[in-house]
Amino acid sequence: MLLSLSHSSQASKLTSISAVIYASTAISGPTGSTALDDAIARLLSTVAEPQLPRVLWKMHYEQTCSAKPELQIHDRTISFPLPSADLAFDDEVIEQVRLAWARIVEGDEGEGFMRFPAREEAEDVEIETI
Repeated sequence: MLLSLSHSSQASKLTSISAVIYASTAISGPTGSTALDDAIARLLSTVAEPQLPRVLWKMHYEQTCSAKPELQIHDRTISFPLPSADLAFDDEVIEQVRLAWARIVEGDEGEGFMRFPAREEAEDVEIETI
């Protein structure tokens, strides 16, 4: 699967003046890089301009992630694993924080975790605008 997003100084148009194309794929290695290059070339070939646009600069990187490591606890040191590369928030982070909380606050079997006292009413403050 390939995903591309583009924007330019003119709404909804890729122009010869300036445009940025972001493209990504889940395919790794040279195969993924070639697939992205081919997709961008096909996209640029569809621009209705007398002179076809060309890529002036490109950047390529691969984001890698290890398997979901566990929270590491050694004596008085708690190490959290690297965050997930997923676009959505990983709920496992909350569970890891809860485990660290339970280790730090010995004897609190999660009763105080993520429970905060109600805030006192704040006074209304008038903000002057210029």
